[in-house]
Amino acid sequence: MELPHIGRHCNVKTCSKLDFLPFECDCCHKIFCIDHKKYEDHGCTESYIKDVRVPVCPLCSVPLVLRKGEDPNVIVDEHIMKDCTEKKNKLYTNRCSYIGCKKKELVPVNCSKCRQNFCLRHRLEADHNCRGVVSGTSHKGGSTRSKPVINTGSTGSTSKPQQSLMSRIGADLDRERRERVKESTRNVSEKEQLVQDEALARALSEDLNKTQDTEDEQLAMAIQQSLKDTRTTNKTTNDNNNCVLS
Repeated sequence: MELPHIGRHCNVKTCSKLDFLPFECDCCHKIFCIDHKKYEDHGCTESYIKDVRVPVCPLCSVPLVLRKGEDPNVIVDEHIMKDCTEKKNKLYTNRCSYIGCKKKELVPVNCSKCRQNFCLRHRLEADHNCRGVVSGTSHKGGSTRSKPVINTGSTGSTSKPQQSLMSRIGADLDRERRERVKESTRNVSEKEQLVQDEALARALSEDLNKTQDTEDEQLAMAIQQSLKDTRTTNKTTNDNNNCVLS
């Protein structure tokens, strides 16, 4: 026998179970069945009211004051954005290697040639006067090791990298010029070969035409001579026949 007027339904939408001994949440004050009476079971949004734990900043490890009814996540976020002293020290640890620059970045920006870290302002090779990696001898074992050399921006120190850059540009231009000369020479030789092939083909065609004309003339003359001989033979035969009849 059903008794719908007795008991209460669970407030969880996927449950709605009729419970004769329902539980009321002391935070959100809603009715739940025995399966959803805990805060985490029904996803209580007001459970922080009963949470007596002290929130701690994950960066500076300072305990924060949490008043009754406040959300600890909001308190921690406000502390990190305003009062946290270790925020920049923890996040911005990549200091620029350029002499005289003390700026730090959130992510490392390493040069591919000198393998040093720089800020966004000095990240390009021209901005930090990059000279790549040069080899030097150690004082103890005499073995060579590589170390980056970075100019400070003075006029005398930038002459060598400028000269090396100009020499590389000159070498590239010279190589490109030689390649163009080779390509043009190759094109000219190909054109000359085509002209020679065309001339040879034309000469062969003319020779064939002349040979064909000569053969045709000789054949025509032979046919004419044969016809002439045939006529002469026939005439002689007719004359002989006439003489016999008379």
